Amino acid sequence: MVFSPPAIFPSTEPNLKQYRHWPVFVFSKVLSRFSEVCIPKEKAFLMQILSGASGLLGSCASCLFRTSFLKTRPFSDEYHHYGDTAWTYQNLPEANLAFYPKQVARFVVHDQSAHRVVDKRQICRLTEELGNKLHLPLATIVFEYTRASRQINKIRDSRPRFGWWLIPHSWQARGRRNVMKRALIKALERF
Repeated sequence: MVFSPPAIFPSTEPNLKQYRHWPVFVFSKVLSRFSEVCIPKEKAFLMQILSGASGLLGSCASCLFRTSFLKTRPFSDEYHHYGDTAWTYQNLPEANLAFYPKQVARFVVHDQSAHRVVDKRQICRLTEELGNKLHLPLATIVFEYTRASRQINKIRDSRPRFGWWLIPHSWQARGRRNVMKRALIKALERF
């Protein structure tokens, strides 16, 4: 499977600002080191885990797939608007990824008034499933990372209450999650 950074269209300042947080842009330095060659699995896993509810591949509509690979791995409709991300989590272990650094496709920005739904429990579960494919020390870090994320989500609820930051447990969980995130980033840079 080959993916590349999409051209954001229309390329207005607000659109460019909003989509610069896509993993394909955030991890551009790491990805450029693997330009036009297969990305090591562990590196791809770490980038996707660190991407959370965003897909490493961006919009799968702009990816080049082998037909047989895609036909045997259909997209699920139980993941709201982030089906591309869930598909990536589930199929990354079997996929061989190659990055092409030039823009070859456009991502057309859709209606921003549409309600976006992210089930954080699903994201944590997908993250842990992918983390289980890593060797033990990194898998443990991923598990601690998602455990802290679950605790933060539980404290904040689906609609953060005013003053949630005054709860000591939320800061402790956030601190633990940040330590684990830094450990994952360090592991990503080490390979």
